Amino acid sequence: MTKSMSEMMNNEECVIKALEGDNLSCERLIQLGFLPGALVTLISKLPFNGPLALSISGTKVAIRLADAAQIVVQTA
Repeated sequence: MTKSMSEMMNNEECVIKALEGDNLSCERLIQLGFLPGALVTLISKLPFNGPLALSISGTKVAIRLADAAQIVVQTA
């Protein structure tokens, strides 16, 4: 089942399928390691549309909810 990364629940693991959005946003996400095929775990989702803390390739990263909405994932 595919969905947006912003729809993930805490401690859920997903595989990145695609990046959507403008080239600048996608380039920034790629530089942070968000590549198709990468396994991502949502560590925590802050309330009131706050940032998401994620683990990707052994690195902890926090991204804005708007950026997470541009990443298409599939449950692992």
